[in-house]
Amino acid sequence: MTRFSTLYQITFSLLILTFSSFSFGGVDSCSADPMTEKILTKLTAEYDNADVPRRFQIQSEVTQDLDALAESVFNLFLNKTPNLSAWTKNIQGCLNRFPSLNNKLVYSLNRKISNWLFTKMQNSHSAKMRALAKIFTSGSRNLKFNTFSWLQQNEFFQEKGGYQFFQNWIFLDLERVSPEELLFVFVHELAHELDTTLKSNLDIFNNYKVTEIIYSTQNLTPANLDRIDHWLQASLQIHFLAEWRAWLFTYEIYRDLINLDHIPPVDWLEKKIPDVAKLPAELLTSKVFNFLDKKFYDPTNEYPFDIPILKERLLSLRETLRNSQTLPQQDPCLANLTQNTCPSEK
Repeated sequence: MTRFSTLYQITFSLLILTFSSFSFGGVDSCSADPMTEKILTKLTAEYDNADVPRRFQIQSEVTQDLDALAESVFNLFLNKTPNLSAWTKNIQGCLNRFPSLNNKLVYSLNRKISNWLFTKMQNSHSAKMRALAKIFTSGSRNLKFNTFSWLQQNEFFQEKGGYQFFQNWIFLDLERVSPEELLFVFVHELAHELDTTLKSNLDIFNNYKVTEIIYSTQNLTPANLDRIDHWLQASLQIHFLAEWRAWLFTYEIYRDLINLDHIPPVDWLEKKIPDVAKLPAELLTSKVFNFLDKKFYDPTNEYPFDIPILKERLLSLRETLRNSQTLPQQDPCLANLTQNTCPSEK
């Protein structure tokens, strides 16, 4: 991974464009897009006939042209342009003559999107949104960020976005997310990155001694059962409750932006919990919990949670949460974001 040093200090998991050994060919069918034709012309006939200084200049110009092409792609996405997928895949096919060009185009697209997202956040009337942006634009966090799009296929994830907490890696899938949803999917994944409760429970969940006890049912003494319950609690904290904390934070931001920035309602969010703008804090908290409680999948058919004693205890813990008179606590960092209480990344 290469650290991308800009104001935002975001690490993109992509290759930087290098111009080395090109295999030249004609422009032919790629002339349908003027910018693509311009890039390919520079790297074929013009590059062949250029002296060394001009070749270096061509490399610089192509980098700028790819930045402009990435901006065009993103603007077309924001404008919901029909057939964008087919158009961009045609561009990709043309640029595949020089494999590094596609890498650079995706790199540029990621940068354009991250800049757009953080600018929106910094310009918000929501103090919480501005505080969120400040944390990630201060240079104190090394966050890996990637967008899957028509230019880069996503074969592993089937969601609008995601967060891989073992690698501090966020992705957004532009083929599944709409322009109205993009900011809130990003906010949701940033909430996972800031969730100190999630991170503090990872060590417990990954405790090999506990897993040894789980795998050896002969060792299920009362003391070991307590340790297993502790492990199951950690499992809930990094899965079900982590999603609840992130969704609660997302809806708090969404309510702020409706009431303060006067954005139109976002159907994707309203279908889950309607009329968020009118909900007081306590009611919003319970509605988010109840919605997620009904939708969340418990892995009781998967090993090791399919072991009868683990399955029974996990479902019992979920039932206890469901029937509790008090809701779980929001993560301290997310709950007090405007007070600068979030720890710096180690």
